[in-house]
Amino acid sequence: MSNRIDFTDRGIIPIYQDVAESNVRSLENFLDAMEAICRKRAYKPLVDFTNRVIKFYEEDFRSHVMSCFDSWQNSDFSLDALAIRCGAGQGAANTGRRYMEELRTNLEGMFRRSFQRVVVDTDAPILEQKDILEANDELNSLKRSAEMIKDNAVSQCSMRSDQNMLYTLIAPVIKNTGESICGSFGSMNIIVEEGAFIFGGGVNDTVGSIHMGSTLEKVDFSWPAYESFI
Repeated sequence: MSNRIDFTDRGIIPIYQDVAESNVRSLENFLDAMEAICRKRAYKPLVDFTNRVIKFYEEDFRSHVMSCFDSWQNSDFSLDALAIRCGAGQGAANTGRRYMEELRTNLEGMFRRSFQRVVVDTDAPILEQKDILEANDELNSLKRSAEMIKDNAVSQCSMRSDQNMLYTLIAPVIKNTGESICGSFGSMNIIVEEGAFIFGGGVNDTVGSIHMGSTLEKVDFSWPAYESFI
């Protein structure tokens, strides 16, 4: 592995910028698809879930991602720390710090877009259990997109790392951000699956009680609580 460093290499910036912009586009496509599902099914838990995803992205997830970046920026593995440790001097360290500030700005670009909440009339829902799982199809598509964006960026860093060690330092940050996104979407899958199970159970219990002539116990059929998907 090369130990070459090049603080004039600006290639890091567009890689990070593309990660941010591509993830925003993927999320926009997901929310458009979810709004279409909500309008078609008119099922309140799906509307609430979609709006909770938006809130999570704009608040909890933004805070988590930026906290991870700040931890790297202030660590012994930052670009300015590299400059100091290899004896390049304070000027080079300042250059490294400026690069990291640009990277931070690009990362924040993922969260500049404000998404409008979904508003749908849910007085007359029309759906069956499998329709709720349409949301997981969209989540899986979003997760695959995030995986591809992450893998492509990490691959670019890997290919360039022999010419510039700065890419070796930035690759884990991109990788961790991508894995956080994918992990969050995975926990959303579980919520949707549990919601579909609750819906199916509610319908089956109600219909079953008619045939059996029994009285149903009062049960909370709300979807599981989810304060955060991280």
